[in-house]
Parts: sequence; C-alpha cells; structure tokens
Amino acid sequence: MRIHKKIIDLPSNDKVLHSIMRLPIPRSVSIKIEMKE
Repeated sequence: MRIHKKIIDLPSNDKVLHSIMRLPIPRSVSIKIEMKE
C-alpha cells in the first residue's frame, strides 16, 4: 500500500469548493478537506 500526502492551499470561496467536489475520486482514496479562515 502506498500513502501519498499532498497539501494544497486554495482560496476559500464557493467556486473553488464546488470544483473540488466535482472531481471524480475513486472510493479507495481518502481525502481530508480543512477550511481555515
């Protein structure tokens, strides 16, 4: 099993969040999204 971590800082607005949520992600992939102010 391989584990990869990538941290991407993006602006916190609705357009960015919607574009992330539309990405096709396999069920075997775990994603954590943290929103900071």
